Amino acid sequence: MIEAMAFKLANQIKRTVPDHQASVAVLKYAIALILNASMIIVLTLFTSIFTGRMVEAVTILVAFALLRQISGGIHLKTGMACVLVSSAAFTYISCIALNSWWTNLFTGIALILVLCFAPSRIEKQSRIPVRFYPLLRLLSSLLVCTNFVIGSSVACCFFGPKSNIGPGKEVSGMMRKMVYGLATSLSMFATFAVSVASYVYVYQGDTPEELLK
Repeated sequence: MIEAMAFKLANQIKRTVPDHQASVAVLKYAIALILNASMIIVLTLFTSIFTGRMVEAVTILVAFALLRQISGGIHLKTGMACVLVSSAAFTYISCIALNSWWTNLFTGIALILVLCFAPSRIEKQSRIPVRFYPLLRLLSSLLVCTNFVIGSSVACCFFGPKSNIGPGKEVSGMMRKMVYGLATSLSMFATFAVSVASYVYVYQGDTPEELLK
């Protein structure tokens, strides 16, 4: 569903500003990522209203996103699967409360996993040169280690698993400029997404080859 929405929006943008250098594939890629993250954040925070664990949910959303940027990790095949799985997992983890002993234990296990596997599965979705992979592993380890100081039980638990414009319509000059600016912003966002180890959550879609050059 997310992919179809992103493709439709990307085509509408490209039809409005056909001279823009960003391809439909790049626009679709950026839109899908934005839709995916937005849905996860909204659904997780909405659910946290009923669980009474909004602070914990925000902690997970931020910490997970930060770690993904430098450690990479597994990706699900569809954006909607990512939304449902991530939101459910974040909500479940936000309800976990551990004492300091268990928190430090799980943080230690997470640190070992990061040292062994980070960065993971970023070769075909990131432009980061292989020579920087040890640095990503170091940064990932340091990020996990911060939880020894913070002592967040929810953080240690997640660290471990881890305008309708149609064809043929006349578009005003102002609208065209706005859409052109939108296309530029999406293109820049897509470039950013392939300049980190992995996007914030567990969906990245098929990375356009032109972004990896």
